[in-house]
Amino acid sequence: MRRLTRCAAMLLVLLGLAPLGARAAAPSGTVTGAVRGNGTIAGLTVVASSKANSRYTGTATTDAEGAFTLSEVPLGVVQFKLYDAEHRLLGEGEGELQHDGEVLSVVLQIEPGH
Repeated sequence: MRRLTRCAAMLLVLLGLAPLGARAAAPSGTVTGAVRGNGTIAGLTVVASSKANSRYTGTATTDAEGAFTLSEVPLGVVQFKLYDAEHRLLGEGEGELQHDGEVLSVVLQIEPGH
């Protein structure tokens, strides 16, 4: 029975269905940001996408001060889009994470007329 359990565990690892302690995390960083502009800045949605990793999409919601944080963002150029509760685009921005563990600070401006 013990051998069967070990074989099942190895199979899960080989299939990528179980975590490996030795598996290295992909290089990434953290984005901290703030939204500036007229109107409500709390409860807005920030959507981040990576030019280097098309599979990555991160989302965050702004707090009462318009601040947000995104963790484990892939290195490279990151594009940001800012949306209100009705999914209207309010603004856009871009930044670049260059080093593993880097913290990038961005300011997203609500475009005039929104």
